[in-house]
Amino acid sequence: MSGGGICALYVQGAKGKPSEKRESLELVAGRGIRGDRHYGEPELQVCLLEQECRAWMEEQEEAGLCFSRFRENISTLSFDLSSLTRGDWLSAGDAVLEVTQAGKECFPDCPRKKGGLECRLRRSCCFAKVIKSGTLAPGDRIALAEHKKESNRYVRQLGLPGFGLEGQERLSRARVLVVGAGGLGCPAITALAEAGVGTLGIADGDTVDISNLNRQFFYAPEDVGAPKAECAARWVKRFRPDCQVKAYSCVFGTEELRREVSGYDFVLSCVDSVETRARINEVCTQLRVPFADGSIGGMYGAVQAVLSGEDPCLSCVNPMQAAPEGTPVSFAPVTMVIGALEAQLALAYLAGISEGRGGLYSYDGESMTLEEIPVQKDPACAICGRK
Repeated sequence: MSGGGICALYVQGAKGKPSEKRESLELVAGRGIRGDRHYGEPELQVCLLEQECRAWMEEQEEAGLCFSRFRENISTLSFDLSSLTRGDWLSAGDAVLEVTQAGKECFPDCPRKKGGLECRLRRSCCFAKVIKSGTLAPGDRIALAEHKKESNRYVRQLGLPGFGLEGQERLSRARVLVVGAGGLGCPAITALAEAGVGTLGIADGDTVDISNLNRQFFYAPEDVGAPKAECAARWVKRFRPDCQVKAYSCVFGTEELRREVSGYDFVLSCVDSVETRARINEVCTQLRVPFADGSIGGMYGAVQAVLSGEDPCLSCVNPMQAAPEGTPVSFAPVTMVIGALEAQLALAYLAGISEGRGGLYSYDGESMTLEEIPVQKDPACAICGRK
């Protein structure tokens, strides 16, 4: 289908009020048209109507057969909306829309509908949501956009507020290092791979043990004794052949960690070793690489994100780096929640849809609550304080 043009733009005010004609519209991914009353709706964010249909409706109104209640945001010229189907992508100016509804039944009290007459509205309009932000102006071109096969995989997350194609492209360029491929690492790595992160580093010097299988779902009984990092990397490559994966079957010393971390955009600490967590905290803080740390104990867990030099680091919260006594009790649902929360903090930051501030979050699996714990940066901290 060849493209057409945009001949007029409108913003819808309060229900029942006339449309306001505009010289330009700002389209925001996952939200719609800024200033429009449908801004923030999940599906019907933008309405498109063929100009010829609008002219026809006005003629019918003069004849007493239409009341022109329908209001569009974008009036199109020489662009056949009748051939569109749900899921089609449209390039409009420098924005991209996804069709969520093709056509519309006429209003029940329309004189034409009451008289059993055909209405052009059902084949001359469509509704869409914004999946790539942009600005529209009269004279801009509108056309059917080519679906990228890889974009179809992520289409369900493109509608997140502020996300869109820009957020997906940021994730495809992102490099994330996950230290630990156990109870926290398995769900964290899964979420990162599912979301479309372009490069994953997986570091774990341990091998699979039978006691891991109650929560570490990358592994099967036949993997017992195999290096975790290599098993996890193979899982990612099967699931996401396009993902660049590097496995580190070792425990990083400080200098090795410093060398590797410098090549990544974000680090997830998914280990139970207090010493290793302290090393990650020190290296990431010094290199100013954002990171998130997870910990669990039975039905409880915590996640701390350090996204900038303004955030308190792990040492601010636990300056003595005290380790819990005994062997940690690990319950699969809790490890999955905490690992997923680590990944969510990383993904929101990398996609550019977070507020960009860190924090400490406590999860209570008994009461099913998540609480942000207020913590302050310690000016005297040995790791991130002023020296």
